[in-house]
Amino acid sequence: MASTQPVRFGTDGRDKSHVRRRLLDQAAELHGQRRQLRNTLPGDAKDVKDEEEFCADRHERTTLCALLEMKTRLAREVDAALRRVESGAYGKCAACGEEISAARLRAVPFAVRCRDCQELAEADGDGLSASA
Repeated sequence: MASTQPVRFGTDGRDKSHVRRRLLDQAAELHGQRRQLRNTLPGDAKDVKDEEEFCADRHERTTLCALLEMKTRLAREVDAALRRVESGAYGKCAACGEEISAARLRAVPFAVRCRDCQELAEADGDGLSASA
């Protein structure tokens, strides 16, 4: 399952620095969005006046919680990708050991599997995220 255009860090470290910076920027954005979502969550149900307001509040809370969970999962995946950059494992497929294509890493910088292995994992119901 060889991929084209693998990510290779040059001896000067420029590519590694660029990938690291991109991941750090993405992590900072996700952590900021998470903080904002947490601050947006509505108050307790006891503060509502009637059932309609309670249901609207519950729907908003459910939606915001789902968004918060998604941002938290993405932040963890980005943090894990940063650790892989530092350890030298970034860009290698966790399933087959081949290089992950540069195009895939540009699209999903926190990917841990090459496209083929990710497709197989999703077909098996085991690949709901890029880092699963």
